[in-house]
Amino acid sequence: MSTESTETAIVEKLKRDIPGTDSDVQGYPDDARSFFPKHPVGSVLVQYAGSKFTEPRAFNSITQTRTPEFKVFVLRRDLRGHAGVQGSLDAVRASLTGFAPPGYSKMYPVSERFLAEQNGVWIYEMKFAFEGRYQESAG
Repeated sequence: MSTESTETAIVEKLKRDIPGTDSDVQGYPDDARSFFPKHPVGSVLVQYAGSKFTEPRAFNSITQTRTPEFKVFVLRRDLRGHAGVQGSLDAVRASLTGFAPPGYSKMYPVSERFLAEQNGVWIYEMKFAFEGRYQESAG
């Protein structure tokens, strides 16, 4: 599965699972500097953060374990309550922990952290990882 289709699968899972679809769930914007949530509650953004690879295990082809990491940014106008950032962090964690994107193992949380408060919007970053097999034929 491609990185872009994996991101799409994560976005669709969050859209299904976040209670009442309170927010705008989408891939990370191309122009992040000018992004500000338009939805009255806030936004949830998904971004591919990179991958780690193990050493190759075969001579005639490259076979490795790939561990992709995705960041989920939760932007909310309230800190507490069901629609606040704290409730949304719980909802995102519950949605993605144990979810297996096609071709990969189950996702697990790696970290969560507060990033900023800007113009009344609380911004938190969550990081999730999972594993899959990466294989290329030797050329």
